Amino acid sequence: LAWNNWTSVQDILDHMSDTNTSSIWNIENSILSPGGNNQTATNEIFGAITKEINGKIDAGFNATLVDVWGRALSQYFFPNLPEAGAGLTWSTLRDADVFKNGEMPFPISVADGKYPGSTVISSNSTVFEFNPFELGSWDPTLNAFTDVKYLGSNVNNGESIDNGQCIAGFDNTGFIAGTSADIFNLVSSSPQGAMFGGIISSFTKKFLPNATGNDTDIGIYAPNPFKGANTMDQQYSSALSEAESLFLVDGGEDGEGIPFAPLLQKDRDLDVIFALDITDDTKDSWPNGAAMVQTYQRQFTSQGNHSAFPYVPTTEEFIKQGLNKRPTFFGCDAQNLTDLTYIPPLVVYVPNTEYSFPS
Repeated sequence: LAWNNWTSVQDILDHMSDTNTSSIWNIENSILSPGGNNQTATNEIFGAITKEINGKIDAGFNATLVDVWGRALSQYFFPNLPEAGAGLTWSTLRDADVFKNGEMPFPISVADGKYPGSTVISSNSTVFEFNPFELGSWDPTLNAFTDVKYLGSNVNNGESIDNGQCIAGFDNTGFIAGTSADIFNLVSSSPQGAMFGGIISSFTKKFLPNATGNDTDIGIYAPNPFKGANTMDQQYSSALSEAESLFLVDGGEDGEGIPFAPLLQKDRDLDVIFALDITDDTKDSWPNGAAMVQTYQRQFTSQGNHSAFPYVPTTEEFIKQGLNKRPTFFGCDAQNLTDLTYIPPLVVYVPNTEYSFPS
């Protein structure tokens, strides 16, 4: 919605059945067969994706399944843009009138930092945010931001080391959207690993025939935009600033399936957060409050001790009290917040449940 001029959902639905549709969505077919029964159309789309991926590689950058995923998503969400938004960048939104005039919300996407072969959990993950201006993290393991427009540039502590030359265009909208939704690295350890593993392997061979190493399932941001940074808390290692590449994956891999982190920052001074929970934690695939619990508990770890979040009961209590079946306000009683770092925003929790049908 944000990168389609903040088109209303109603307007999208009104045009879905139009001949020569102008809808921004094209989600009728599987991403494995985007042309549906038209194999020629599928081949054309896959051919376009291959061409775009090779273009990035030829320019001297890494490409992984996240690039493929991002270009595939763009075929669905930017079907009417030239080459399905191949030239659409994240930073272009700040030049759009609908954004500059404050006619739409301020969009933020979340990703987790990850090293190949490591496991992401809420107590050790560095949570990154993408907004139309910057990429970075408030966490003490980095505590820095960089202009998203110049991702891909070779820098040291934020300064260009290529005679002042910078790269533009690395912040492709599909690539960043794909990064924030990258769970390929989790598939092998999931119950469905065998089924999806074969699909992922075939896609790797098809789109990345020359891929090597164990990081083809992670979003690679290289050169590292935080190379040489000295902003992290001294009690932490400087691993993020020493690495040649920054690796990012789905923002919910640390168990925080609701993207609270950017909204809890004291500097943003928010009053209320509406938290929509569409996770599938119970055996019947409904939320059980686990995402809320993870964010609540993270503030008591060294990585999250700069943040504050209102009290949340255990997942067992969540279900027992029916909090996963109805909207609930967290943080109403100020007396329960006095021991926190600061007074956090009020959280209005709205779980997905069978309000009118089993959605």
